[in-house]
Amino acid sequence: KPKVIHDDLMVVYLDFTGSASKAIYFDNEGHNINYTITYSDKTIVLTSDKIPNVPIFRLTYTLLDNGAINTKFEMSQDGEKFMTYIEGKSKKIK
Repeated sequence: KPKVIHDDLMVVYLDFTGSASKAIYFDNEGHNINYTITYSDKTIVLTSDKIPNVPIFRLTYTLLDNGAINTKFEMSQDGEKFMTYIEGKSKKIK
């Protein structure tokens, strides 16, 4: 198989209130996604801006009890019913 390279860059930035509540994502395939960020105790949710005729994306990071992180990327056509595109767990090791 030929080598596949996928480069991503996400910049999280402060909004006018000083909160880190916005992000923008870029990749080498020409995608760019503007996100609004919400937080809870163990979860960070990035939801893309609604643009006509473009899917809505949701990226969720959840801290699990064992210290691992669950990462889930979802898509929706209506912003209500999301379909999981990819999901996985990661854990920092020393």
